[in-house]
Amino acid sequence: MPNFSITNNRCGIYYFPDTAHYGNADLALWLPRLIDLDLTWITLLSPLERAIPEPFIRGLTEYGITPIIQFLPELGQRVSLSAIHPILKAYADWGIRYISFYERPNLMRSWGTGAWSQHHLVDRFLDRVTPLYRGLVNYGFSPVFTPLEPGGDYWDTAFLRSALEGLKRRHEDRLLEHLILGAYAQPNGKSWFWGQGGPERWPGSRPYSPLPGEQDHRSFFIFEWYSRIAEAITGQKMQVIILRAGDQIQSGTSKNPEEEQEFFRVLHGLSSSSGLTSEAASIPPELMASCFWLLSAENWSRYRHAAWFQPDGSPTARGTQISQVLCRNTNQESGQERKTLSLSAFPIDQYVYVPPTERSTAIFRLQSVLDDGKITFGSSIIDAALARYVIVPGGNQSIPQCQLDELEKAGCEVITCKDNGIELAQILSAL
Repeated sequence: MPNFSITNNRCGIYYFPDTAHYGNADLALWLPRLIDLDLTWITLLSPLERAIPEPFIRGLTEYGITPIIQFLPELGQRVSLSAIHPILKAYADWGIRYISFYERPNLMRSWGTGAWSQHHLVDRFLDRVTPLYRGLVNYGFSPVFTPLEPGGDYWDTAFLRSALEGLKRRHEDRLLEHLILGAYAQPNGKSWFWGQGGPERWPGSRPYSPLPGEQDHRSFFIFEWYSRIAEAITGQKMQVIILRAGDQIQSGTSKNPEEEQEFFRVLHGLSSSSGLTSEAASIPPELMASCFWLLSAENWSRYRHAAWFQPDGSPTARGTQISQVLCRNTNQESGQERKTLSLSAFPIDQYVYVPPTERSTAIFRLQSVLDDGKITFGSSIIDAALARYVIVPGGNQSIPQCQLDELEKAGCEVITCKDNGIELAQILSAL
């Protein structure tokens, strides 16, 4: 059995339920909140047509937040590794390690009636994902097994067992060595500790109609059941990442106070920096990370009720409750260093923007003599938007006004000066 150790922090968040919030202004808005809550994992929904921008990814990883990339094409859409090679290569180069493809293949609506009614559903699913998983391993990723619907039209634990047996039968031993199990965890009104202990504790659990007095896997402790299934087939437990936990919990105060207390016990246990609290000890190390549903969503989104924050970054009622718990955990840390971030959340302190078509001799000389890690010289508006201060020699004569406006919208403090090196040197020395 692998020697899993409890990491300092297994608490994470699902970012947005769309792919429209990966700009520099988004990073500047949300990174401080992620750090204040001491969240160290985040599930990001990625399009197949383009990669999430590098500055966004690196802005997260710079502060110890591990991204999990989730691609969610329709199950009827076959994904070609060669078609997304540039995206996967970029993610590998930027330090991404965990990637998942598709979701809920154990639901009829995911396939459509025609495809669902055909024979050998699990094998057909494996035909689709095995080349992707194998390719991810070759790129250096740890593939995250497609999350299933707890229960589902095809009982998820039976589906998972058949899928792992299928991979074993196909001699995908190398893939299985690198595979992480993905899961969705939805209490749906049950206790957050429903099913804790797995099948050893609840041997009478049955699909669809559990026996009286028995509990099944359909709550937060689903990871114990999944890991035991993997152990029975492969001979070792697998670690599990919950990609979205508690997505049925409504915003505000729960109608069930006991359920709320259990939620905060789980939250506290996963976010404990010491890993020594009773809550943390009750959550086995097979759980690698749990990304809770949901950081934020647009006001028109059907998921807005679950958001911890409004789109403008202000906390919802539920977000306020969670912030009080997680921020208190962080403030109570003792004897441990914690990387902090100022409110502006900019990875770059000072950025001197030099137009790509020209380079002032005075600026070039100034750059050659400066040896200060706080100052960056460059011609990238994308990089500039990650800086607290953006100095623009020559003002709007060297950069369009619309780009200056975008930098200000991103929260940068834009400073213009003459293009002679002297005034620039004075500004840099004063900052």
